[in-house]
Amino acid sequence: MKNYLNDDLSKEERTEIIGIIWMTVRNYKFKQYEKQRFEIPLIEDLDLQYYDLYDFEKFNFKDYYDPLTKDEKIDIINQLDSIIDNLFLFQLKSTLTFNEKLVFFFAFINMYTNTKISFLLSLDRKTIYNCKKSIKNKMEEGCNEK
Repeated sequence: MKNYLNDDLSKEERTEIIGIIWMTVRNYKFKQYEKQRFEIPLIEDLDLQYYDLYDFEKFNFKDYYDPLTKDEKIDIINQLDSIIDNLFLFQLKSTLTFNEKLVFFFAFINMYTNTKISFLLSLDRKTIYNCKKSIKNKMEEGCNEK
């Protein structure tokens, strides 16, 4: 048995290791390229048309401190649906489920934490995490279909 800490590598061993390293580098770069192909960088200075027409600041969203009743959830969904309609995001409206719409409203519009969302909706934090992941996947699928 060769002691690789004390002895030098043979030419064949060195060539084999360098080949493995280059193959790993190539695979890593390929995976990074594939991943970056679907990421859209955010541009802060971009002035979109709908931003001038539609301003989230005009809404005075109610702060919630107790777990929501079914009627409050339905009111929130109706409010979110009107916002989505005004922004012409009909495909997003049709693909999201009831709970996903609630999580979307609290997580992405009101910017609540997962803990507060799970308290308000009486759901597990893992469920909230899965809903957020599902929402992002559905939004990415909607962008890729165009």
